[in-house]
Formats: sequence, C-alpha cells, structure tokens
Amino acid sequence: MRDKKEVMKDLGKTRKKRITIQKQEVTTDDIGQQISGWVDWQNAWAEINSLYGDEYYAAAAINEQDTLKLTLRYAVFINEMDKINYQIIYKNKPYDIKNIDFLNDNGMWVIIKALKRGV
Repeated sequence: MRDKKEVMKDLGKTRKKRITIQKQEVTTDDIGQQISGWVDWQNAWAEINSLYGDEYYAAAAINEQDTLKLTLRYAVFINEMDKINYQIIYKNKPYDIKNIDFLNDNGMWVIIKALKRGV
C-alpha cells in the first residue's frame, strides 16, 4: 500500500502535451488496389521527457538518441496497441513505438518509448 504522499505526487504529474495515436489501416482505392495508411485513432494527454543519463547514452550507441518517454494515464485502449500497427504523432512529427511499459503501481501509468521516424 502506498502512502498519501506518493499518491499525491502521482496525481500531480503534469500531462500537458497533446499526442495523437494513429493506427495503420488498409483501404481499397477506386481501382481495387489495397493501400496501407495511417488514420487518427485516439488522442491523449502525456508528460513528455527526453532520455537522459545512462538511457541517453545507451540509445545513442544504437543511433536512437531521438527517443521520447511519454507518460500517460492508463486507458483501456492502450491494451490494444502494439509496436507495428500504431504510431505516435507529437508536434506534427511521427514517432515509432519502441516499448510500452505498464507500471505496477496500481496500473495507473503507462510509459511509452517512441523513436522519431526518419532518424
């Protein structure tokens, strides 16, 4: 059981940045060809941090230093997400999902690591 101070600290986390989660869908065009594309799926508020310290240097070693850590409040739709069929849009730039981590403190928070596409 967590004490009141820890609970209040979690509630005070700032999730000020709006992100869009896109889902990859296959549609058919006018001549019957299948086209794969991204469509807006969910919007969420997130706390966004860059990597720092050991995490940054480990990511830089494999050329993934443009990775963001997004902290979101848990929502049921996150269970459906995977690394292949979903992406994050932040500041009109696409980010590939690298990892989705469900935190064990009552399942209240989710951390998504996402790498800026094109890097």
